[in-house]
Amino acid sequence: MENITQSTQVDEDFVIITGRCQTTKLPYIIRYERMPEQEVRTSDFKIQVARYNLNGVVPLENDYFELSDDRVVVQSVNSNSLIGAPGCPHCGNPIGFGMCSCGMLMCLKGSGQATCPWCATTSEFVMSEAGDPGMDVTRARG
Repeated sequence: MENITQSTQVDEDFVIITGRCQTTKLPYIIRYERMPEQEVRTSDFKIQVARYNLNGVVPLENDYFELSDDRVVVQSVNSNSLIGAPGCPHCGNPIGFGMCSCGMLMCLKGSGQATCPWCATTSEFVMSEAGDPGMDVTRARG
């Protein structure tokens, strides 16, 4: 029998994130692969920082949710640790990494109003800028 604690763990070598197409409402997963740790050093401290490189984006069908484990993953990753951002594999929107106020990812055409395919909330989206603190994104197991 599988250990429940182990089944809710994520593989620290990869970051898997689930998004949903704003146009088709179909899901996709974004996969990042761990890079060698980098050292960040200031006059006051030195730490090792994990960074992840974009490895691919995979279009899925709605049966992905039926076939997936529905236990919640509580681990997250800050978007500043992720290098690269995909477009949407379903509709071709250039941004596949837009975050709604509900905390879920979706695709976007660009800045402006968009309706979340997860919660149906319409919000105004803006592009992040260099130096922004990033956003914490909930990880999936893939």
